[in-house]
Amino acid sequence: MKQSLRRSLTRLVGTVLAAMFAAMTCLAIAHAKPARTPETTPKEPARLELKGASLRTPRYLKNPEVKELGPGSSVTFWRTTDDTCGLYTMAEVTVAASQGAPPHLHYGDEEWFIPTKEGEIRMFSAKDKAKTYQNGELPGHNTIAEEMGSATINKGDIFYSPRAHVHYFANENDQAIAGFLHIWAPGFGMRNMFDSFKMVNFEFSSKTDSSSFGNTQQQALLEKTGLWGVPHDTSGKMVGRADFDMARGTIQKFPTKIKYLQELIDAGEACYPKDGLRSAGAS
Repeated sequence: MKQSLRRSLTRLVGTVLAAMFAAMTCLAIAHAKPARTPETTPKEPARLELKGASLRTPRYLKNPEVKELGPGSSVTFWRTTDDTCGLYTMAEVTVAASQGAPPHLHYGDEEWFIPTKEGEIRMFSAKDKAKTYQNGELPGHNTIAEEMGSATINKGDIFYSPRAHVHYFANENDQAIAGFLHIWAPGFGMRNMFDSFKMVNFEFSSKTDSSSFGNTQQQALLEKTGLWGVPHDTSGKMVGRADFDMARGTIQKFPTKIKYLQELIDAGEACYPKDGLRSAGAS
């Protein structure tokens, strides 16, 4: 009888201790600080404080597509025309040291460049009286090349390029620059356009290395990116000089149209996926 009572008491004490331990564990979890979110996970909408203005960013996709553009360079598509009601495409670009994009233009898109982290980016654009090219016009190839100038931008700046204007950029620093936002309106097919780089083994670079990227590849890149209305010219013919990344001098500046950009972002939220996920096979 005593042994049976002793065993019952032992089981009771064990049960009570186990319950107390479980309760303490749950309490600790409830008050624990959330784990630090890695920088690679989707970011929450924020208000970017720019010089003379501010911009509310949209909700980001939980599974953005990331494309490698060369060693240390990449582009992350936070929103595309598939989930912005066809209004815009937003991507975050990381540009490795001494790399950048060659001269190009967008026949159907206007574009905003917004650095969100410290680090100078050199932007190249027409010196004055920038021309708006019509479909089929390719400066330096079937019409007169455009003379370029350049200026640097940093965190808090915003650079606007109107539709069908020649532009490009370069990171002249000795380290990579991340958080470089690009917004195209509408930006249809931009994801596919970046795939053209891999098709011809092109890697992000601000300079043309003729020994590794010859005339045949230059022509192939021009044609394949041109299929998406964004011809990229690593030969420099578009701007009349092979050393296109050395262009200097003042540039024609345009109003940033930040209010219009905010309207696009706000209107695009109506098409944000309910689950926050990019649809399979999105263009």
